Amino acid sequence: MIRKLSTLLALMMAFSVQVSANEYTNEAYAVYVDSMEFVTSPEGERQVQLTLPNLGQEPIEALIIEIAMLDDNKQPVLAYPANAEGFNKELRAGSISAPLTFSDPLQPGTKGIHTQTIGPEYEQATIARAAVIYYRRASGEEFYISPTVMLWNHTDGTRLTPAAGGLYYPGLTQEQHDLAYSFPMGFTSESRMLYDYLAPAYGLTEGGMWVMEVGEGSLAEKLGLKAGDLVVSVDGVRLAEDMRAFELGKTKMAQGETIEYVCATAKPCAGQSPRSRQKHIIDIAAPGSSGPGR
Repeated sequence: MIRKLSTLLALMMAFSVQVSANEYTNEAYAVYVDSMEFVTSPEGERQVQLTLPNLGQEPIEALIIEIAMLDDNKQPVLAYPANAEGFNKELRAGSISAPLTFSDPLQPGTKGIHTQTIGPEYEQATIARAAVIYYRRASGEEFYISPTVMLWNHTDGTRLTPAAGGLYYPGLTQEQHDLAYSFPMGFTSESRMLYDYLAPAYGLTEGGMWVMEVGEGSLAEKLGLKAGDLVVSVDGVRLAEDMRAFELGKTKMAQGETIEYVCATAKPCAGQSPRSRQKHIIDIAAPGSSGPGR
């Protein structure tokens, strides 16, 4: 029932976003990975080089790319243990911001180049895949690309083009940022999202956000969250489909609303495989949270 409810709400949200997106001209794909290839640095390091055109109408000053290393069968190559700590060490995302990579914001009609060094721990990987998951215009306007419609490119020249149109989610308003910040849950998390395509490699059926550390006496501890848990959905919205769901949930909690968390637990329960799912109902009668992080 929990899964059905979460899926229904996520689909409803995706539909509403798609209607909004139609008011724009392909905003989800204003910048994307146009081409990529393996190259060798002057120091002999293995690298992957990405070409990123700005097809939009405004300069782009920052973006985030999801990068994954694959074998010949396009299965994920993991260099570290398949758990939260191992995921934290994996090469997954490369952040590109104007001051660090582009000498100036990426202007409309131009292309940017990003080169990512690939460590020797990925020597078994023969293919790299990459997609833009977020970008910010020079005006400050933010766009989060729905993982279900990412434009994936590969070093072997193949692409994964979604059947659906380009769904995107606008960034949080300053008011929403402030509300979310005012309500700490008391745990730290891996900033990168575990997406659905990688979940099976970690013994999971769906993606989400890893819990890395839980503060003593925090709201998260009182709810029973533990390091190694994976937050799957917040308020009926799957995090692997909308990266903003966690922060949006906190804005509601800060205003006294009751929010449902669904998690995959760190340790499987007897008879349940690969991991059990737990529902955490957060009643904000007396917030008072302490401890590290979010």
